[in-house]
Formats: sequence, C-alpha cells, structure tokens
Amino acid sequence: MNFYVSLRFKVILLLLLLLGGLSLTSNENSIKLIREKMREMFQQRVLAVKDSVKTYWENEKNALLNLAMLYSENERIVLLCSEGLEHLLQQELSHLTARTMIYDISVVLARGKRVDSFAKNIQESPVLSREDTNNYLSRVALICESDGVFLTVSVPIIKYGELLGRLLLRQKLNDAYVTKMAGYLQADISLAVKENIFASSMRNEIREELAQHHYVSQNTKDTIWSLLSGKIAYSLGREVLETTSEGNSVYIYTAVSEEKMQSLITEANAGHFYVSFWTFIAALIIAVIFTERVLLARIKNLQKSAGIIAGGNLDSRIGSLHNDELGSLADSFDKMADSLREHREKVKEYIASIENMATQRKITEMQLYHADKLSSVGKLAAGVAHEIKNPLASIKTLGQLIKEEFPEGDSRREYAEVIVSEVDRLNSVVVQLLKFARPEESCFRDTVLGEIIAPVLALVNHEAERNKVELKRCYDEKISLFADAEKLKQVMLNLIINAVQAMPETGGKIEVQAYDDSEKGGIIINVKDDAGGIPAEALDRIFEPFFTTRQRGTGLGLAIVKKIIDLHNGTVEVQSEVGVGTSVRLFLPYKKRE
Repeated sequence: MNFYVSLRFKVILLLLLLLGGLSLTSNENSIKLIREKMREMFQQRVLAVKDSVKTYWENEKNALLNLAMLYSENERIVLLCSEGLEHLLQQELSHLTARTMIYDISVVLARGKRVDSFAKNIQESPVLSREDTNNYLSRVALICESDGVFLTVSVPIIKYGELLGRLLLRQKLNDAYVTKMAGYLQADISLAVKENIFASSMRNEIREELAQHHYVSQNTKDTIWSLLSGKIAYSLGREVLETTSEGNSVYIYTAVSEEKMQSLITEANAGHFYVSFWTFIAALIIAVIFTERVLLARIKNLQKSAGIIAGGNLDSRIGSLHNDELGSLADSFDKMADSLREHREKVKEYIASIENMATQRKITEMQLYHADKLSSVGKLAAGVAHEIKNPLASIKTLGQLIKEEFPEGDSRREYAEVIVSEVDRLNSVVVQLLKFARPEESCFRDTVLGEIIAPVLALVNHEAERNKVELKRCYDEKISLFADAEKLKQVMLNLIINAVQAMPETGGKIEVQAYDDSEKGGIIINVKDDAGGIPAEALDRIFEPFFTTRQRGTGLGLAIVKKIIDLHNGTVEVQSEVGVGTSVRLFLPYKKRE
C-alpha cells in the first residue's frame, strides 16, 4: 500500500534533520574547543604569573634592601648610634616604622646593645667585632620564627669607615602582604613552608583544600594542575620562591579561577539552544516558501526592488536569481543602481571635502587668535616686569635701611619688615612673569623619573608636613624619558605646591602616580589631591595667564605648566569635583618631535 507524502513535507523533514544533525555536532565541537582553549589559556596564564612572581619577589627584596641602606645612611640615625643615645634612637626607629609598611626596625650596636622599634627597653646583644669583615656585608634572608615568616634585611651602619652597628628591617609575609602581591599579579597567591600554608589571598575553604593538597604533594614534580573547590575549578602553579635561613623551601602557589570557563560553556549551551530553535523555525518557513512560492517570490522581489531603486534608495539590491532571464534582468538593475550610487557618493565626497576645508579654516583662525593673544600677554608681561623690577629694588633697599634705624620690638621696624617681605613676594611674581614671557633655553636629554620627582618631593616635604599633608608616591623611579629635567621639576613643584596650598586646615593627601603607557607612546604622570576641588566655572580658565582663585596667587603657575608641557609636545588634562578633589594628568611622549 502506497502512502501519499507531499514534497513539501519531504523537503521540510530533510532540512530539519540536516540542521538538527549539524546543530548537535557543532554544539559538541564548540564546547570541546572552548574547554580546551580555555584550559590552555589558564595554564599559560599560570605560567606567566609564575614568571612575574620571580620578578616581583626580586623587586621586593631590592626595594627592602635599598630602604635599609637608606636608613643606615640617615644622618640622624648615624649620629644617635655614634653618640650612644639609645632611647632617642628607639624613638626614631618607632617613627620610621610608623611611616612605612615595615613590620619592625632594629639596630644592633657594635658595643653590645640592641634597640628595637617595638620594644621600650634596650636589650643586651653580643659585641660586633670591627675586625670581622662579615659585619660590613649586607644580607637578605627569609627567616621562620614562632610568630611567622619574615623577609629580613641586615646592613652595616658605618661612619668614617668605623662600624657603628647593623640595621635590621623585617617585613612579615602575612595575608595582607600576599593580598597586595595578588592584586599586583592579578591572581590568587598562597605561601607555604614545610606542611603549613602561612599566608594566602584565597577564601578559607579553598585555602584548606590547598593546604591538604600541599601536605600530600610536597615531593611531587607537578608544577601546574587543577583543583576543584565546590563547583569552581582552579588552575594552580607551584614554584619554590626562596629557601629560608634554616634550609626550608618556601613554596608559592598561584591560582587562576576557571569559573569564567564554566560560565562560558553554560552560556554557549543556552545560546546554542536558542539558535537551534530559531534555526528550525527559519528552516520551516524557508522550506514552505521554497516549495510553494519560489517563482512568485522571485517575480515579486524583482518588482519590489525595481520600485525601491526608482524611489531613490540606491542601496537596495535584487541579487542573483540564477542563470535565466529573470537573473539577467536582476543583474542589469543592480549594475544600474551601482552606477547611480557611485555618482551620488562622489557628489557627497565633494560636499564633505568643502565642509571639512571650511571647518579646518575656522580651527586655524581660532589657533592663530589664541597664539596671538598669548604672544601679546607675553610681551606685556615682559614689559611690565622690567618696568617694576628697578623700583622694587629701590623700595626693598630703603625698607631694609628703615628697618635698621629702629630697635627690635619697635612697631615701625615691623612695618619695615612687612615692606621688605611684600617686595620679595612681588619680585617672585616678576621672576614668574619673565619666565612666562621669555622661557629659558631648553636642554632635552635622557633621564629617569626619580631624578625629576624625588628632589621636588624632598623640597616640599617640610611644607607638606607643616600643613598636615601626606605625600604618597606611586611610581617606578627607573622609568626613563627624553625631556628637559629642570623644566619638568618646575612643573611638578608648581602642581604639588598648588595642591598643598589648596588643602584645608585639617590636612589631606597628595598622590603622585606615574607609569609607562606604551600604547599611547609616552609617560603618564598624575598628581591627585583630596582638597576642595575647582568650581566648574573656573576649570575652563585655569590655564589662562594671571587667572587665579587665591587672594595672593599670581595666576601664572598653571600657565607655565601648560607652556612647558606644550614644549615637550605633551598634553595636560585636569579633572576636578568640588568636595572630592582634583587630578592633573600629564602626558609626555617618548621623544620630542622636531
């Protein structure tokens, strides 16, 4: 018995079976590929983090050693050691410990005394022999103690070739230290010695599972493996970080969560289901159209497209309709539309070119106007500066002579001192006017950030402490750049002094950041403060010469900053929020354009 099966049903069934098979196959292959690639990516990430750990650890040791050497050469510490003022030395060490993230600082004096930053009593210690050359060497070591593992640095304290003692710095390797390291390396970090994990940035449950794995796998050679905690898998790497002074290996575990891979697989399954469902619907519609109305659809499509093109929409295309008469007619319509669109695009290009030329002309006119304005201000500043410089010198001389005519405590002598002080302030304004009008000759050379920023911070440190302002450094002093170091010192001095003077009486914090931005091809320097901020109406005018919001300001500080940064072909960006603070961002290219 023969059953009637329509052609439409056969075509639809065939398309659905074909699409279903392809969908299942592609879904399985895609999930497998995602799993393999993600696991490979995580393992590569773990390897990269392991390499970064070594560099980070060496930098940490070098930084601690440099800090210890800096403290050992501190004039006050050397003086207190040589004079035997142990209690004042203990106060100084406590002060230094409070200012840094160091766990503690100790000094072992050559005459047999030990002074600790955390202990009030002076302890006895073995006398250091000045004949023993080992006492003149610097040492860095990991030491296991009852209260934790410490990175310890020991350096000699020497005055005129004579050994005064040794200075010891201890940095405790605890959860806070490891969490900071993890934030830098963008991966979870754990440290272990013997059978114990003594510091970790991981959650407690993962930490316990890792501790069990460490206990049973200390002697295995696997350095990268996976660990399942709950429903989340981790790619882990193990490396010997350092050997303690007792000869025990300190292991560092780096962990990268594979949770993202699980979520990607889940999203892929869900996405594939929706795609398959709608693909089946589309296939059903296409099959019906193909079997019943293919010819009619071709004719209607040709008629509709021709009407659209005739209406002016030249982007519409009929497309190929196979090698027949309808196909040839559709191709002719498409070629006609292409030709018309090309001519229309040319007309649009001509119009756009004319508009662009007009816009560029307006921009050029504005730049010329601004340059002419700055030139006029510079000439005026130079003229005014020269006109008032000589009278100011005369006023200052006469004020000093008047001051000498009256004894100490006389109010008239105080008035004369006010005159001299105000003349000095006006002289500083004159100097800034001359610098703005006729800047000194530039001297560009290869330098490093430390040579520019460190002297400025040292210079303003006293003023910052007097105003209860904390100066925070966040930059690598070894970042190199090609610049005029002296002019950049002036830029940093102007910015930091402005920030200090903007602080309220309760004080605040100024943060100096700097980093190398290879994508933009230059160095980024950012000076942030948490002062009151700059009002929006004043923010657009801060680079204008003589514009100031302070009663005794000259209005030239930021104008000079802008001029120096322009000289380096860089940029200055200022972001400020009233009540929050201000951020000044400098961009300096690697090389100055000729």
